[in-house]
Amino acid sequence: MKRWLLLVCLLLCVPVAKGQEAVELLLAELEDEVEAEWLGSLLAERLVQPLNINSASEEELLELPYFDTFFVRNLLLERSRRGGRFRSIYELKEIQGAPLQQLPLLEPFIIAGASEEQQPEPVLTQELFGGLEGQLPIRRDQYRGIGWGARYSGHIGSRHTWSVVAERDRGEPRTVDYLSVSYRYQGAQWSIIAGDYRVSAGLGIHLGQSLSYFSKMELSGQAPSVGQRVLRQHSSFREYGFLRGIGAGIDLGALDVVLFGGAEPVDARVEGNRVITLSPGGMHRTTSEVARRHTTQRTTAGAVISYRIKDMEVGGTAMMQRYLSPSFGEMEAPAKHRQLKSASLFFQYQKSRWQIAGESLLAKRDEISSLATLSYHNDRLGRFSLSGYYTGAHYYTAYGFSRGKRGIEASWSGELARRWSGMLYFSRSDKGWAATARAEYRHRKHAFQGRIRYANQRITARFAYQYHPDRQLTWQSGLNLSQTAWGLFVRGQWQFDQGLRAEGGLQYFSTDGGVIRADQPYMPWRYYTPMLRGKGVRTTAQLRYTVQTVQINLRTAHTFYQELPSTPLPTLFELSTIIKL
Repeated sequence: MKRWLLLVCLLLCVPVAKGQEAVELLLAELEDEVEAEWLGSLLAERLVQPLNINSASEEELLELPYFDTFFVRNLLLERSRRGGRFRSIYELKEIQGAPLQQLPLLEPFIIAGASEEQQPEPVLTQELFGGLEGQLPIRRDQYRGIGWGARYSGHIGSRHTWSVVAERDRGEPRTVDYLSVSYRYQGAQWSIIAGDYRVSAGLGIHLGQSLSYFSKMELSGQAPSVGQRVLRQHSSFREYGFLRGIGAGIDLGALDVVLFGGAEPVDARVEGNRVITLSPGGMHRTTSEVARRHTTQRTTAGAVISYRIKDMEVGGTAMMQRYLSPSFGEMEAPAKHRQLKSASLFFQYQKSRWQIAGESLLAKRDEISSLATLSYHNDRLGRFSLSGYYTGAHYYTAYGFSRGKRGIEASWSGELARRWSGMLYFSRSDKGWAATARAEYRHRKHAFQGRIRYANQRITARFAYQYHPDRQLTWQSGLNLSQTAWGLFVRGQWQFDQGLRAEGGLQYFSTDGGVIRADQPYMPWRYYTPMLRGKGVRTTAQLRYTVQTVQINLRTAHTFYQELPSTPLPTLFELSTIIKL
């Protein structure tokens, strides 16, 4: 459930605790595991290396949640006028388009430090993370053993950044099922990245491995915009959606050039030297999953070129792909993957209040994919966005065939009244229409959020309330409703002295062919939120202990079923440790 911005007022014992609290609040917005892991990885990097708003580049600023293109453009103009001398991050409130309500939540990830000319010698900063997951004997599933994950990351100033990640899920036969290494060097006008990294360019139609949740109109109220950072390190526990190779970028003033190449190990069903279907997911526990593990690798080489002149940016992408066996033998691509050689064109025009952007593949009509967006922002009226898209009948995404579709989306987000904010979203396509309405209220010790959504002839609703009577105690409760399921939850959080925090919750659910999203405390490393089926009560408990730069988290959850589903949830315990050096 959503934890409200009011929780930021908690005075925790040490900085690492405050940072993890902010990560928890931001990730509570997400209902998609992949998006949560992407954002969690980015926020973990920024906890180790906060972004300096007096020297950060445009691409770095745009990666932050709620820092959209309107605000970042105005921030850079104001920074230039001041000579790079913001004294506090709260001076950003004076800039048009600033995320006023979310700014306190972003405090652990940004600083107002010295400008580039004034910065001291860079220092070494490191972070160690370890996590364990196992089953308690109360209820078990078929996946035995202990799951674990470990990550070591660090940086020297902003020039050198690296990470090493290793992981194994419960039930996987290998001692180490996933290993990832990444290094990035950032110079004044050029950068190079080696190891595992992600690629995104334009609006993500052609290259979109690292587009985040905050680009989705229905959830954020913001239309997609042209991403500025094409290459970024892959330092998460996600086992697909990246390249393993080398990429480089050079800034030639108005012209930016990025070259990249590498291979991605892909799970697939193969017959001889032919790839039949792709099966991304990262789990290798069952016999079929083990048999499909990394049976092919998709090699990719490409380039991104963009040119800026005043308020306009235009660019293009080009990419060539091949499928190889683990021993580098040639393999035949999936039958519907016709676009082994592909390219796209994109543009973006932006003034202080207006933004127009678009991207389209250069392909035949039945293989094309195009997206165009229009946005207007006003501090009083809010943000208005409109987008239209078209996808051909034989358009093929990175992980499988996508049926053709076309439609439009429109959204508004802004202030409804004093202390009230809201968002309206509407979409119409050849698959039907959908609408979402959100409202949020915050004042002192109280916070409320409501959401109603209609899609596929189904209505779902979610309401949540939080009460924060003092620095030590927080209560949260809520209601989930749909035509096939409903549930109630309540959770309490106690902040003790000496860095100890305890949290416990109860959730009643009843489903009739549907599902209810489980409510549970945030846990570093484990972003997956289970879905509840059947009928029963779920209990959760978590302890967090923080001392200086070390944080330890312990979480467990058990479900008491009145009506047992075909796949009941096991009783798990999870342990994680974060050490900041």
